[in-house]
Amino acid sequence: MKKVFFILGVLLSLGMFCACSSDDEVDSESSDGIVDLTPIDEGDDFAVISDFFKTALGEYDAEKPFDFKNNLSNEENPCIVINNEDDFKEAYTGDLSLPVIDFSKYTLIIGKILVSAGTFIDNVYIKTNSANTTLFVDCIMDTKGGYLGNFYWDYYWKLFPKFHASNINVEVSKEKGEVDDSKKR
Repeated sequence: MKKVFFILGVLLSLGMFCACSSDDEVDSESSDGIVDLTPIDEGDDFAVISDFFKTALGEYDAEKPFDFKNNLSNEENPCIVINNEDDFKEAYTGDLSLPVIDFSKYTLIIGKILVSAGTFIDNVYIKTNSANTTLFVDCIMDTKGGYLGNFYWDYYWKLFPKFHASNINVEVSKEKGEVDDSKKR
């Protein structure tokens, strides 16, 4: 009988350890130390921040200067990573009031990619570990058609849970499909 209680105790202990998995976290770490970071899209005045970027980045206009210090057009600086308010103030050269962002909790990414007409950004996420940080920008080329073959800059911004990276790589993927109207600007 002691063996039965012992085995039952061991099984219950194992069950408790399995129930307390870290898989419940928003950002997950794989066995090779890579952490997946998903963008924040609610809370902490997110609507105010979103409205600011809708106005600041808006539609591409060749006559309008890009209001961020780094023009983001070269391969060495495909995006701006901002981790504090001073860097945010320094990066923005426009005349809008900057939204309040809690940089103790968040990292702001601002970037642009060259896409053909009818291509829209679908998803942006980060994979990072101690040695490498990669920003993935997934795009969809709309198959509903009617687009001319022109190219334009598509700007994006995302808030992520706080992370630090000395170097960030950007990988852009493009797939064909029907684009949800909410992705079109």
